Amino acid sequence: MLLDFDEKEKTKILDKIDKTALFSAGGDKIATLPRSLDPQLAYLLGCLHGDGSLHKEYGVVTVTSGEKEYLVKVVGPLFKQLFNTKYKIQKLTHANAYRLTVCGRVIHSFLKNFCPIGKEKG
Repeated sequence: MLLDFDEKEKTKILDKIDKTALFSAGGDKIATLPRSLDPQLAYLLGCLHGDGSLHKEYGVVTVTSGEKEYLVKVVGPLFKQLFNTKYKIQKLTHANAYRLTVCGRVIHSFLKNFCPIGKEKG
C-alpha cells in the first residue's frame, strides 16, 4: 500500500507513475493520480470496498448501486475530482441497479497497487 512508504518514497513513486501515465494522443495526460490519502480518496476507497470492483482484463473500475442519484451526485464527482477522468452510468438490465464505469488502466493500476481492494468475503 502507498501508506507503507515514507513521504520521499511516495513522491518518487508517484512522480515516476505520472511520467509514464501519458498517452500518445499528443502527450496529454488523461488522468491524474491522488498524492495523499485525504477524506475524498478514503470515502471512494470505502465505496469501492463495499460496492466496487476492479476488472483486471479490461482496466475497468465499476461501482454498482441501487440508487442512481448516489452514483451521479457522489461517486462520479469523486472520480472526476480525484482522477480527472470521465465515467459513465448505465442501468443494468438484469437487476434493479445502476453501474458507474471508469475505464483507464492507469487508474485501475493505481487502485490495485496502492490501495488494494480484496475480493468480497460473504
